[in-house]
Amino acid sequence: MISQKLFTSSSFSISKASFATSKNVVSTTTETSKNATTKLPSKSGTNILLIHAGQPRTPFYTREYLTKLWGNYKIPKFCRQPIADAYWNSSKLLKKCVTDCEKYPILNEVIDGFSLSIERSLASITPEFRPVKCRSAYLFDTPTIEESIENIIQEGTDNLIILSLYPFEVNHLTKPMLSTVEKVLQKRTKSFGNDASSLIRVAQNSHVSFHHTTLSNIATNESIIQYWAERIRSNLDGYDSVIFTSSLPLSNRRKFTSSFCETAKRVMYVLYDSYPKAIPWRISYHSSWEQFWPPLTQNTLQNQVKNLRKNGRNKTLVIPFSELFQNFDTETILPALISTQKDVHLLSPEINDKALIHSITEVLKNSLLQKIAAKEFNVSLKAAAAGSSNKILV
Repeated sequence: MISQKLFTSSSFSISKASFATSKNVVSTTTETSKNATTKLPSKSGTNILLIHAGQPRTPFYTREYLTKLWGNYKIPKFCRQPIADAYWNSSKLLKKCVTDCEKYPILNEVIDGFSLSIERSLASITPEFRPVKCRSAYLFDTPTIEESIENIIQEGTDNLIILSLYPFEVNHLTKPMLSTVEKVLQKRTKSFGNDASSLIRVAQNSHVSFHHTTLSNIATNESIIQYWAERIRSNLDGYDSVIFTSSLPLSNRRKFTSSFCETAKRVMYVLYDSYPKAIPWRISYHSSWEQFWPPLTQNTLQNQVKNLRKNGRNKTLVIPFSELFQNFDTETILPALISTQKDVHLLSPEINDKALIHSITEVLKNSLLQKIAAKEFNVSLKAAAAGSSNKILV
């Protein structure tokens, strides 16, 4: 009798387990079938696209890069190639840029390594947004921005964050990059619902939908402010003054210089909180490697060094404030300018800068968490509106 009861109980347990297993198999098969139909992974996760203009490494590609760049300056098409050729033939410094870059790692490879580090860092601190994939794309190089976004949409994603690797908005670089992003999204997706400004995009003729965010002008983000303050503080021993420098764009100069100066001021205020003495600082501008014209300002690096020397400051640290990675400006242009000055040193960007990786990760994490907060806020608003409506009906 006892054995019969045990047998019956066991049979029931086995039958129950078999049913559960069968149910799981059906569920898995259904999910697999669904994924095979939509060609999407069961969890699309988060895609980060880091965008940059790129940098040439040979005379041919340097002239090709410049020819494309002149279009962003609104120079007529028929003039671009002759101007690029004339600039190349007449500028020893430009040729030195191309020669010097052979001593440094290839920029694309540096940014690709940086992307991988961001991917690992973000995945570790935001597991709820996994899988995380971070890649890079370029305005004048490969992979292109358009191609990369097309691939992400085709693969499927829940979140797409586009991040400009230029700390400040510069019309001839950041504007064309962001314009390219917008054109691809307009071509391949549409806004969710009737709101044209919706951040949710739905791919046309596809099951893919995702939340889209574009991050630019990241120099003003608190995480990046903290990054620069700490980097300057840890390199300031032996110096009694600081100069923040950047190339100066032709258009929107007032907006750019205002943002640049205000951001530098914020960095120094943070620095003063942890540094034992006040450090005088200045702003300077220089012509970038692709600009064959002078900076058109009195605030040049040479003038600011003279000003500091008149005020009794004898050793100066120069901060390439608008650069996160080594490029022609930090490798050749700025060292050439500084070489004519005594006791002036450049704080060059570092390869595999862990502090920068952490700061960019924080920027991305905050963007993702803001999305959740906004979603929860909208749900609470709808719930409150429904509650008010029910009260009115009663």
